[in-house]
Amino acid sequence: MTPRTLALAALVALASLAAATAAQASSLRGNGAVYVLSNGAAGNSVLAYSRNDDCSLTAAGSYSTGGSGTGAGLGDQGALVLTADGLRLFAVNAGSASISEFQVTGNSLKLRSVVSSNGQTPLSVTVHGDLLYVLTGSGSTASQLPSGETVGANGVAAAPVTTASAGGTPFGFDIDAAGHLLVSEAAGSASSYSVGADGHANVISGAVATFQAAPCWLVATKDGRFAYTANAGAGNISRFGIGANGSLTLLDAGTPAASFGPGATRSTSASARTVSSSTT
Repeated sequence: MTPRTLALAALVALASLAAATAAQASSLRGNGAVYVLSNGAAGNSVLAYSRNDDCSLTAAGSYSTGGSGTGAGLGDQGALVLTADGLRLFAVNAGSASISEFQVTGNSLKLRSVVSSNGQTPLSVTVHGDLLYVLTGSGSTASQLPSGETVGANGVAAAPVTTASAGGTPFGFDIDAAGHLLVSEAAGSASSYSVGADGHANVISGAVATFQAAPCWLVATKDGRFAYTANAGAGNISRFGIGANGSLTLLDAGTPAASFGPGATRSTSASARTVSSSTT
């Protein structure tokens, strides 16, 4: 178990990175999509789900990344990321040390390229303008997309401000459209916070149970109305409503928003580790 604290300054500094992962324009269908990385050792793939009007999910296909995963937990957030225009999706292949690029076209994903991650065990990616940054098990690298720009020195984080977590084992996080901090807790819950000017977090909804195993990754929709957790221990996704004040309400008690299927439960409980969402 890790200390039940949140490094708020670090989280706030990373908010712009989380925003890229969380949700940016375009979609598989009119209401958006949710993507999950299988991280399969025998062949990695992106599982796509279209979002309905109420943000319930419908399976929309599985797309091979052309690489392989590890078949086990990556211990990360951000293994999938959408570009700001929502037209490209990038995925890590931790088992084959590569990055896959997909084009988001209408109702489908099209694999465009697979390139070396320039380091072993790529874990997370994020996009800044025309640069794709890759965090690997052997360090971090930056791969340039067509044209390019760099991040200014003013992006350096200051000393962290810590706040006790409302739930056990805080793991994944996102910032919603109103600036609330949303955190998934691997012990079985999710919490929301308001963030003060001094960086301290104040609990809005504390440890709202998912009733699913190991909700490790969380992503909010761009409109700020919904959030999803990827429940790594259960092989499924839970859906939350986000109130105007940042409060969280579980919308799928007893029945998850999406399941990766009984035939895949054993492998996805260990390997379906990352969720990303696109929204209109």
